[in-house]
Amino acid sequence: MDLIRVLDADQDLGRLLDERAFGEARDRLIVPVVHLRRGPFSPWVVIGRGQPPPLGILVVDGLIAQRVRLRDKSGVTLVGAGDVVAPSDYHTGTVGIAETWTILESARMAILDRDFERAAIDVPGVISGVVARVGRTSHGLALQRALSQIPYLSTRLLLFLWFIGDRWGKVGALGVTIPL
Repeated sequence: MDLIRVLDADQDLGRLLDERAFGEARDRLIVPVVHLRRGPFSPWVVIGRGQPPPLGILVVDGLIAQRVRLRDKSGVTLVGAGDVVAPSDYHTGTVGIAETWTILESARMAILDRDFERAAIDVPGVISGVVARVGRTSHGLALQRALSQIPYLSTRLLLFLWFIGDRWGKVGALGVTIPL
């Protein structure tokens, strides 16, 4: 497994640090990174079943779909660069929830593991950055669920494209490009 400097992959996680602290943290916060090709995958394969769950998994780049199915209904949400996901090991209960993940665009995922937690605990601001990122990811997922409730397809699609453009689009001379 390759390693990556978290603050090289995502400088915004160190936005609360001054220049000296950022440099020190950059050299200390090194985590495993997994390269994933398009297709189905399980977060638990990435971190290893039986291992303690990590603080989170930082999507460095790529695009991933999470599908949750309940009986004959399902919902899909997207996560991409900058999102932090925390795989759950919850019991699906008596209602029969099924969850699948699919890599839509090749992805790199940094595992914010126990070693990261131990190193980051001495760097005030980094854990706050990760927690804020989890909150932003959660908000994005909630917004995607809300978008799925809009009755008119044309309106839902337009709002969804604006959402994706805001999250992962690149501003250029011709407008916003969505890297899909």
